[in-house]
Amino acid sequence: MKVLGIETATEFASVAVVEKGEVYVEALARLHRRLTEELVLLIRWALERAGMEPRELDGVAVSIGPGSFTGLRVGVATAKGLCFACGLPLAAVPTLKAMAARMAHSPFPICPLLDARRKEVYAALYRWEEDGLTEALPPQAFKLEELLTSLEGPVLFTGDAVGVFKEAIRERLGNGALFAPPELSRPHAASVARMGEEALAQGDVSDLSSLEPLYIRSPDVKHIRPSKPPCPRSSKSTPPTT
Repeated sequence: MKVLGIETATEFASVAVVEKGEVYVEALARLHRRLTEELVLLIRWALERAGMEPRELDGVAVSIGPGSFTGLRVGVATAKGLCFACGLPLAAVPTLKAMAARMAHSPFPICPLLDARRKEVYAALYRWEEDGLTEALPPQAFKLEELLTSLEGPVLFTGDAVGVFKEAIRERLGNGALFAPPELSRPHAASVARMGEEALAQGDVSDLSSLEPLYIRSPDVKHIRPSKPPCPRSSKSTPPTT
Protein backbone atom coordinates (compact mmCIF):
# COMPACT_ATOMS: atom_id res chain seq x y z
CA MET A 1 0.00 0.00 0.00
CA LYS A 2 1.43 3.38 -1.07
CA VAL A 3 0.43 6.20 1.29
CA LEU A 4 1.19 9.91 1.23
CA GLY A 5 1.59 11.47 4.68
CA ILE A 6 1.01 15.19 5.32
CA GLU A 7 2.17 16.89 8.54
CA THR A 8 1.52 20.62 9.15
CA ALA A 9 1.00 20.94 12.90
CA THR A 10 3.96 23.29 13.42
CA GLU A 11 5.77 25.97 11.43
CA PHE A 12 7.57 23.19 9.58
CA ALA A 13 5.57 21.12 7.12
CA SER A 14 6.63 17.70 5.91
CA VAL A 15 5.31 15.18 3.43
CA ALA A 16 6.35 11.56 2.96
CA VAL A 17 5.49 8.57 0.79
CA VAL A 18 5.65 5.12 2.37
CA GLU A 19 4.88 1.59 1.24
CA LYS A 20 4.72 -1.30 3.71
CA GLY A 21 6.27 0.99 6.31
CA GLU A 22 9.28 1.79 4.14
CA VAL A 23 9.92 5.47 3.42
CA TYR A 24 10.28 6.24 -0.29
CA VAL A 25 10.88 9.95 0.24
CA GLU A 26 10.35 12.59 2.92
CA ALA A 27 10.59 16.35 2.48
CA LEU A 28 10.58 19.04 5.16
CA ALA A 29 10.22 22.81 4.74
CA ARG A 30 9.31 25.88 6.74
CA LEU A 31 6.07 27.26 5.32
CA HIS A 32 5.79 30.99 4.75
CA ARG A 33 2.83 33.19 3.79
CA ARG A 34 1.41 31.20 0.88
CA LEU A 35 0.90 28.07 2.95
CA THR A 36 -1.41 26.12 0.67
CA GLU A 37 0.57 26.77 -2.51
CA GLU A 38 3.85 25.86 -0.84
CA LEU A 39 2.41 22.64 0.62
CA VAL A 40 1.05 21.57 -2.78
CA LEU A 41 4.48 22.26 -4.29
CA LEU A 42 6.10 20.11 -1.60
CA ILE A 43 3.65 17.27 -2.29
CA ARG A 44 4.32 17.40 -6.02
CA TRP A 45 8.07 17.32 -5.47
CA ALA A 46 7.84 14.35 -3.07
CA LEU A 47 5.70 12.35 -5.50
CA GLU A 48 8.09 13.06 -8.35
CA ARG A 49 11.06 11.95 -6.24
CA ALA A 50 9.16 8.77 -5.36
CA GLY A 51 8.47 8.23 -9.08
CA MET A 52 4.71 8.22 -8.58
CA GLU A 53 1.65 9.94 -9.97
CA PRO A 54 -1.01 10.92 -7.41
CA ARG A 55 -3.47 8.34 -8.76
CA GLU A 56 -0.93 5.58 -8.04
CA LEU A 57 -1.35 6.21 -4.32
CA ASP A 58 -3.58 3.93 -2.29
CA GLY A 59 -4.45 6.62 0.21
CA VAL A 60 -3.49 9.78 2.08
CA ALA A 61 -2.81 10.27 5.80
CA VAL A 62 -2.98 13.68 7.43
CA SER A 63 -1.94 14.94 10.85
CA ILE A 64 -5.07 16.42 12.47
CA GLY A 65 -3.64 18.08 15.56
CA PRO A 66 -3.44 19.57 18.02
CA GLY A 67 -1.01 22.20 16.82
CA SER A 68 -0.94 25.37 14.75
CA PHE A 69 -4.49 26.39 13.84
CA THR A 70 -3.45 27.72 10.43
CA GLY A 71 -1.13 24.83 9.62
CA LEU A 72 -3.68 22.17 10.55
CA ARG A 73 -6.40 23.91 8.58
CA VAL A 74 -4.22 24.05 5.48
CA GLY A 75 -3.01 20.47 5.85
CA VAL A 76 -6.46 18.95 6.31
CA ALA A 77 -8.00 21.05 3.53
CA THR A 78 -5.22 20.10 1.12
CA ALA A 79 -5.47 16.41 1.99
CA LYS A 80 -9.23 16.50 1.44
CA GLY A 81 -8.82 18.25 -1.90
CA LEU A 82 -6.28 15.69 -3.09
CA CYS A 83 -8.42 12.75 -2.00
CA PHE A 84 -11.53 14.21 -3.61
CA ALA A 85 -9.74 14.97 -6.89
CA CYS A 86 -8.05 11.57 -7.13
CA GLY A 87 -10.69 9.35 -5.49
CA LEU A 88 -8.41 8.33 -2.61
CA PRO A 89 -9.30 7.31 0.96
CA LEU A 90 -8.13 9.55 3.79
CA ALA A 91 -6.83 8.51 7.24
CA ALA A 92 -6.76 11.01 10.13
CA VAL A 93 -3.75 10.65 12.43
CA PRO A 94 -3.50 12.40 15.83
CA THR A 95 -0.38 14.56 15.82
CA LEU A 96 0.82 13.77 19.33
CA LYS A 97 0.38 10.03 18.84
CA ALA A 98 2.42 10.17 15.62
CA MET A 99 5.14 11.97 17.57
CA ALA A 100 5.12 9.31 20.27
CA ALA A 101 5.33 6.60 17.61
CA ARG A 102 8.78 7.91 16.70
CA MET A 103 9.99 6.74 20.13
CA ALA A 104 9.70 3.13 19.03
CA HIS A 105 9.10 0.71 21.92
CA SER A 106 10.37 3.09 24.58
CA PRO A 107 10.30 1.39 28.03
CA PHE A 108 9.19 4.72 29.51
CA PRO A 109 5.92 6.64 29.12
CA ILE A 110 6.16 9.17 26.28
CA CYS A 111 4.88 12.72 26.65
CA PRO A 112 4.82 14.72 23.39
CA LEU A 113 4.74 18.48 23.96
CA LEU A 114 3.85 21.19 21.45
CA ASP A 115 3.97 24.87 22.29
CA ALA A 116 0.36 26.11 22.52
CA ARG A 117 1.37 29.72 23.30
CA ARG A 118 -0.34 31.54 26.16
CA LYS A 119 2.18 29.73 28.43
CA GLU A 120 0.44 26.42 27.68
CA VAL A 121 1.40 23.18 25.99
CA TYR A 122 -0.50 20.62 24.00
CA ALA A 123 0.34 17.29 25.60
CA ALA A 124 -0.67 13.66 25.91
CA LEU A 125 0.85 10.53 27.43
CA TYR A 126 1.43 7.23 25.65
CA ARG A 127 2.86 3.84 26.56
CA TRP A 128 4.09 0.99 24.43
CA GLU A 129 2.20 -2.20 25.27
CA GLU A 130 2.27 -5.64 23.66
CA ASP A 131 -0.48 -4.64 21.25
CA GLY A 132 1.12 -1.31 20.31
CA LEU A 133 1.02 2.31 21.41
CA THR A 134 -1.72 3.05 23.95
CA GLU A 135 -3.05 6.36 25.19
CA ALA A 136 -2.69 6.95 28.94
CA LEU A 137 -3.66 10.64 28.85
CA PRO A 138 -5.66 12.12 25.96
CA PRO A 139 -4.47 15.23 24.12
CA GLN A 140 -5.24 18.41 26.05
CA ALA A 141 -4.01 21.97 26.49
CA PHE A 142 -2.24 22.29 29.85
CA LYS A 143 -0.50 24.88 31.91
CA LEU A 144 2.94 23.32 32.28
CA GLU A 145 2.82 23.06 36.07
CA GLU A 146 -0.62 21.43 35.89
CA LEU A 147 0.75 18.79 33.52
CA LEU A 148 3.91 18.12 35.50
CA THR A 149 2.08 17.61 38.78
CA SER A 150 0.08 14.81 37.12
CA LEU A 151 3.20 12.93 35.98
CA GLU A 152 5.56 10.63 37.82
CA GLY A 153 8.99 9.91 36.35
CA PRO A 154 10.64 8.53 34.48
CA VAL A 155 8.89 10.14 31.49
CA LEU A 156 10.35 10.64 28.01
CA PHE A 157 9.51 14.11 26.64
CA THR A 158 9.57 15.04 22.97
CA GLY A 159 8.33 17.97 20.89
CA ASP A 160 9.11 21.60 20.11
CA ALA A 161 7.98 22.80 23.56
CA VAL A 162 10.82 20.85 25.19
CA GLY A 163 13.27 23.53 24.07
CA VAL A 164 11.10 26.20 25.71
CA PHE A 165 10.34 24.41 28.98
CA LYS A 166 13.20 21.94 29.42
CA GLU A 167 14.66 23.56 32.52
CA ALA A 168 11.26 23.84 34.21
CA ILE A 169 10.56 20.17 33.45
CA ARG A 170 13.94 19.09 34.81
CA GLU A 171 13.48 21.22 37.93
CA ARG A 172 10.11 19.59 38.63
CA LEU A 173 10.93 15.94 37.79
CA GLY A 174 14.69 15.82 38.28
CA ASN A 175 16.24 12.60 37.00
CA GLY A 176 12.75 11.39 36.12
CA ALA A 177 12.73 13.74 33.13
CA LEU A 178 14.18 12.18 29.98
CA PHE A 179 14.39 14.00 26.64
CA ALA A 180 14.35 12.73 23.07
CA PRO A 181 17.16 13.98 20.81
CA PRO A 182 16.25 17.15 18.87
CA GLU A 183 16.24 15.38 15.50
CA LEU A 184 13.40 13.13 16.72
CA SER A 185 11.38 15.83 18.46
CA ARG A 186 9.72 17.53 15.50
CA PRO A 187 6.52 15.99 14.03
CA HIS A 188 7.35 14.09 10.84
CA ALA A 189 5.18 13.00 7.94
CA ALA A 190 6.82 9.56 7.78
CA SER A 191 5.24 8.62 11.13
CA VAL A 192 1.91 10.04 9.98
CA ALA A 193 2.11 8.02 6.75
CA ARG A 194 3.02 4.79 8.56
CA MET A 195 0.15 5.15 11.03
CA GLY A 196 -2.18 6.09 8.19
CA GLU A 197 -1.12 3.01 6.24
CA GLU A 198 -2.06 0.82 9.22
CA ALA A 199 -5.39 2.60 9.64
CA LEU A 200 -6.31 2.30 5.97
CA ALA A 201 -5.36 -1.39 5.93
CA GLN A 202 -7.86 -1.89 8.77
CA GLY A 203 -10.57 0.05 6.93
CA ASP A 204 -10.34 3.07 9.22
CA VAL A 205 -11.20 5.75 6.66
CA SER A 206 -12.23 9.32 7.48
CA ASP A 207 -15.25 11.02 5.93
CA LEU A 208 -14.09 13.82 3.64
CA SER A 209 -17.13 15.98 4.33
CA SER A 210 -16.98 15.87 8.12
CA LEU A 211 -13.30 15.55 9.08
CA GLU A 212 -12.02 18.59 10.97
CA PRO A 213 -8.70 19.32 12.68
CA LEU A 214 -8.35 18.54 16.38
CA TYR A 215 -7.87 22.10 17.60
CA ILE A 216 -8.65 21.46 21.32
CA ARG A 217 -8.94 25.22 21.81
CA SER A 218 -11.42 27.15 19.68
CA PRO A 219 -9.58 28.85 16.80
CA ASP A 220 -10.60 32.26 15.50
CA VAL A 221 -10.07 31.33 11.86
CA LYS A 222 -11.74 31.40 8.48
CA HIS A 223 -12.13 28.47 6.14
CA ILE A 224 -9.28 28.03 3.66
CA ARG A 225 -9.89 26.25 0.38
CA PRO A 226 -7.05 24.15 -0.96
CA SER A 227 -5.38 25.22 -4.18
CA LYS A 228 -5.43 22.92 -7.18
CA PRO A 229 -4.39 19.44 -5.98
CA PRO A 230 -1.56 17.66 -7.82
CA CYS A 231 -3.85 15.30 -9.75
CA PRO A 232 -4.19 13.69 -12.24
CA ARG A 233 -0.58 14.54 -13.17
CA SER A 234 2.21 16.15 -11.18
CA SER A 235 3.91 19.11 -12.82
CA LYS A 236 7.71 19.31 -12.61
CA SER A 237 8.74 21.34 -9.62
CA THR A 238 11.42 21.90 -7.02
CA PRO A 239 10.94 21.92 -3.25
CA PRO A 240 10.40 25.24 -1.47
CA THR A 241 13.45 27.01 -0.14
CA THR A 242 13.88 26.35 3.55
